[in-house]
Amino acid sequence: MGVYGNSLTERSKKEGYSWERGLEGENMVTKYINTLPLDYHAYHDVQLPGKGGNIDHIVIGPTGIFVIETKNYTGTYRIKGNQWLYQKQGKWVDIKKNPGSQVRLNTMDLIKFLDDHGIPSKGTWITSLVALNCPDFRVLETPQTYKVLIPETVPKYILRQKKVSNIDLLERAAQELEPLCVELSRGR
Repeated sequence: MGVYGNSLTERSKKEGYSWERGLEGENMVTKYINTLPLDYHAYHDVQLPGKGGNIDHIVIGPTGIFVIETKNYTGTYRIKGNQWLYQKQGKWVDIKKNPGSQVRLNTMDLIKFLDDHGIPSKGTWITSLVALNCPDFRVLETPQTYKVLIPETVPKYILRQKKVSNIDLLERAAQELEPLCVELSRGR
């Protein structure tokens, strides 16, 4: 029983550390997102009805809707299209449930949620981003369905996008998401 109890305690410590590092990363990205102009709204820790996980951040503003998955990793990572690899004991290991897959799933869930609420999402006005805080990562081949950015470049990327013509759809999306988030912030 003692060994079992100790292994549970060690596992809980490791999971707690991982959760704490993840929260640090999310707080860092929130800080950068909050530098956006006042016409941008950010929804943090969004829980869509009927979904098990959360969406770290959703930003809505004149340049569209941005679904952001935040990761605060240590180690050595390489991204080759939709494949994420990390170095373990000198070998490259494929990450099956990687941040790119996660942000795409979150984006598809958001699209379905908006469509179910009469907000059509056809077109390119919803963008998937992974904000990756990791000292040793490299994108070898750019993913086609999402962007990987370091946290401090997220606001610049959002601001550089083409303005969306249908502001009414963005306002309706914002109204639907507001009650589903843990924290809401506006730009400066």
